[in-house]
Amino acid sequence: MQREFLSRIRWSAGAEVRDNLAEAFAERSPSEIWQELVAPDGLTTNNVADALTAYWVLNWVAANGAYSVEVDSRPVQQQLRQAFANDPTFLRLSDQQRQEMAEGYVLNFLVEHAALNTALAQKDLETLYALAMAAVARFRNQMNVNLLDLAPGPNGFEGRPQDDQSASSLD
Repeated sequence: MQREFLSRIRWSAGAEVRDNLAEAFAERSPSEIWQELVAPDGLTTNNVADALTAYWVLNWVAANGAYSVEVDSRPVQQQLRQAFANDPTFLRLSDQQRQEMAEGYVLNFLVEHAALNTALAQKDLETLYALAMAAVARFRNQMNVNLLDLAPGPNGFEGRPQDDQSASSLD
């Protein structure tokens, strides 16, 4: 899975990005890097709901320009665990298929996390905008979810009140 992922990165983001990721993955596995980043949020490896929780929160932050918002991942984690527990299609997946799904979310999280943090550090507004639009399009096309209509709350991601505006800052 990692080799295929790096090959796709080569063609979508370029050889330099691919080489940097390959170098990082040679030092530590993607799951070790991911676990270090998300452990403070109570997320663990080998869990599809946890992998999607981290990925969803990251994409929501990017899409909404909510870089300084502290999102409590636990309600999102619970929301996704419940959704998976009630999804007959997910329940029919083998352990191997679930593992591959989790690994895909982890790898995509790592690339997007690095891109977002680099753009923030460089205050690169053009890249931040591109990352936001990519996150919105990705979730709309792949999950039929509009990240701009959601806000994190005590029950996970919920519809945003109509008069609520996203707090965006480059702090």
